[in-house]
Amino acid sequence: MVNRYRALPAKKFETIGNSTDPVAVRTLVCDGKRYLYLVNRHHRPVSVEAQLSKTDGKATDLSTNEEVEAPARWPITLGPYQLRSFGLAPEVEVTGLSIIP
Repeated sequence: MVNRYRALPAKKFETIGNSTDPVAVRTLVCDGKRYLYLVNRHHRPVSVEAQLSKTDGKATDLSTNEEVEAPARWPITLGPYQLRSFGLAPEVEVTGLSIIP
């Protein structure tokens, strides 16, 4: 049976960065799209800045299917224990992360 509510492919994602604490960031290129998800593993909000290469400035929020701004220095806020997932062009890479608890 196909899960119609799954926004992320059921494949192994690559972890970005050396740590998954306080935020786990993972990515995968699949089916002509780069998937990116971030999970706040703590009970407090966290701000993340993702540095992107070759960005066209747009991403798709996979929970709402809405287009969002994704500049080269992309600020993303995560609530307590929140998961956020995005779709980007496959050639866009996350080249760095800054996490601000």
